[in-house]
Amino acid sequence: MAEWLYKATNAVLNRARTKALARRGFLCRSAYNVNGHWIANVRAVKAGDIIHFYFREGQELVGLGAYEVVLAPRFEARNGGPPGSNFQGPVPETGALYEVVDATFIQDIDKEGAYKPDRKLGRFTGWLIECVGDAAPPPNDFARHMATLAKRDVPLDQQPLKPDEAYEEAD
Repeated sequence: MAEWLYKATNAVLNRARTKALARRGFLCRSAYNVNGHWIANVRAVKAGDIIHFYFREGQELVGLGAYEVVLAPRFEARNGGPPGSNFQGPVPETGALYEVVDATFIQDIDKEGAYKPDRKLGRFTGWLIECVGDAAPPPNDFARHMATLAKRDVPLDQQPLKPDEAYEEAD
């Protein structure tokens, strides 16, 4: 099991709406960038990993919780979220990133359509999550760091940042 730091900002949704989506058991995350390359580290997140989820407001991070990444067969609908059967995947080459079959639960929260489907897959993508507690205190410089998704036990200056980069799995 790995632990990750994930940072959301109000570039898409505000904190309340971001938290509402997480309470429904979903962390929206595209697999590919605008050029069709993998987002750094997305392929490295696996079922059983813990994501410490934060929302950046200015230069401050507000913890939204610690979440275990789960696979669709184990996922339980909560707080108006969909059942596990609403997700297809995992996306090939990922351990736990899913495509959303019916995005109504996202559109109920994101009424303005700020979230966009993954550019390459044509559907919303993200992780199925279950809250396991509070987010751990983030590193001091994570709020200002470029990484949106970073491995918790690796110094930020050693994090993969470029498209298609990810941590190599141990043999």
